[in-house]
Amino acid sequence: MDIKLGKLPAVYDKRTLKLSAYLDVPKLPPLPVNGSDWFKKVSKFNMAGNNEYGDCVVAGASHMIQTWTANAGRREIKTSDKKVIDQYLNLTGGIDSGLNMLAFLNYWRQKGIFGGEKIGAFVSINPKKAIQLQYANWLFGGIAMGLLLPKSIENQDIWDIPPGGPVGDGEPDSLGGHFVNMGVALPSQYAVGTWGMKQPMSLSFPTVYSDEAYAILTLDWFDINHKSPSGFAWKDLESDFKD
Repeated sequence: MDIKLGKLPAVYDKRTLKLSAYLDVPKLPPLPVNGSDWFKKVSKFNMAGNNEYGDCVVAGASHMIQTWTANAGRREIKTSDKKVIDQYLNLTGGIDSGLNMLAFLNYWRQKGIFGGEKIGAFVSINPKKAIQLQYANWLFGGIAMGLLLPKSIENQDIWDIPPGGPVGDGEPDSLGGHFVNMGVALPSQYAVGTWGMKQPMSLSFPTVYSDEAYAILTLDWFDINHKSPSGFAWKDLESDFKD
């Protein structure tokens, strides 16, 4: 299968909100015993041009919108390959150069993508902290995750740290930087959407290969009564972010 990569090196900004500052676990309901799987209701992900262009950042965003809308009791929004590619090339000035995740998220929040689709806010997650990944996936309907992929995944059905460890073909970024939309956080494994697939991933994989991750607050994740599939109200989460 032809695939392209296009996540540029992570950029960190001290002004970016952190989930750890918001996530008061003792005050939250316990995580579902069986974890959270938001891909169950999603139809097949499209390639979104990521076999021709390094547009994974925009492709991943389109798959997040698809996941949110499929679960929020409204029409599942599936963005066409052409629309994803056009948005990507508009952001890069027509050059297939890849994109920086943080800059893209700020653009998505301020300007909107695909004709005005905006997000409300986003917070950074420490991908080495399983509790943050589990809660973020459950609360926000998925995670925008940046990965420094190793070549070893080319021969894996489930992405995992190879037996020899993160060296050689298992070295982070030996394949390249990639944006994926995580939508499954089970007690036994995770899964992400990428290259038109729902790709399983071990619990340990992001602790080594993820260099940035974000939870996103968006109305796409809420029904007409502004309640999310995980039972939280938009106004409460929005208020917490404003605080």
